[in-house]
Formats: sequence, structure tokens, C-alpha cells
Amino acid sequence: MQGSKPKHNPSIEVGPEFGITFTPAPKGREPVVAVGGTWNAMPRQPRLLTENLQPYITAAAEILKSKGITNPQVKLTQVVEIDLDGDGVNEVLVCARRFTMAHLYDALNDGDYSMVFLHLPVGEKMRNILIEGQFQAPSRPKSSMARTRQVIGLVDADGDGVMEIVVNCAYYEGGGTELYQLRGDKVDVDLVLYEDWGL
Repeated sequence: MQGSKPKHNPSIEVGPEFGITFTPAPKGREPVVAVGGTWNAMPRQPRLLTENLQPYITAAAEILKSKGITNPQVKLTQVVEIDLDGDGVNEVLVCARRFTMAHLYDALNDGDYSMVFLHLPVGEKMRNILIEGQFQAPSRPKSSMARTRQVIGLVDADGDGVMEIVVNCAYYEGGGTELYQLRGDKVDVDLVLYEDWGL
């Protein structure tokens, strides 16, 4: 699939907006990630994991407990394995979500959450790095804007051989895309680019 050069859309009055035409056109309505450059934007391919998920359930429960949700109900929505930095060791991206409200615009109930985290080996231990999350613990004020999160792309966005993490965030009448980068020492993930459109 190839994309055209960005073209300005003059019909948008609230700010500059640019569009890209893909050939062939993508099917469906899922988000598409485009990278412009001469390098291979996908030097390594991700693998969706659907079996033997207990280590990631345990990791998610640990994060939720650290956020004040004492009896977490872990519901994994996406588990993706990939070697982000090309060192021969795979990292795992995990998305988990539990919303019990009738609508996304309703206030979250206690125990509700949405998060994306990275599960990776550092030395001889496994480490969890929370990339983004929303947590409704009993001790916190009620939140009224639920956000769903999903990994929609893993690409080398800048040509350095390390793949960045592209996360889609959606909420009532809005949403956006965030680009995260793994630090070279694997101790954190930095937000380096984002766009958001909504109310």
C-alpha cells in the first residue's frame, strides 16, 4: 500500500487538516498508520498472542492493585509480541479494559479501567511499564470520560531500527492517536507525538 503526499482540506474551518490517499484503499474503518521515508518501517513483524496468557493476566492484576483496585477483574483485549529494538528478545504489549457503565459518557464505576502496558525482561526479571491508563479506584473521584485504548501499529517511525508503539485512544465523540518510544535502557516509554480530535 502506498500513500500520496498530504493534501490540505480547505473545508475544515477549525484548523488545518491534511489527508492522504492510499493505493489500494484500505478496507474497513480500522485506523491506518502511515510512515514516510526510505527505510523499512516494519523490520520485524508482530505476533498476536491468544494462548498461555496467564503471565499477562498476573501482570495486569499487579498494575491494577498498585492503582488502588484491590480485587481486579482482569479482561485482556489485546496481547502483542514483538522485538521492538532488534536485540533478539521479544517484548509484549498488553491492552486490558473493564467498563461496566451503560454508555462511554457515563461515570466510571469502582473497579473500571482501561490501560496499555509493556511486559518485558530487564536483566533476569520481568518488568511492567505502564504506557497509558485510566483507573477508577474507590478512593478516587469519579471520572466521567471513559477512554478505550488499542495498539494499532508498531513501526520504525524515524529510521533508527527501533520500533515505536502507536496507540489509538477513543472516547465519547472523540479520539486520537499517540506514538510512544522505548528508551534505549528499557526503563521507560516516552510519548513523542500525538493528535487528538473531539469535544
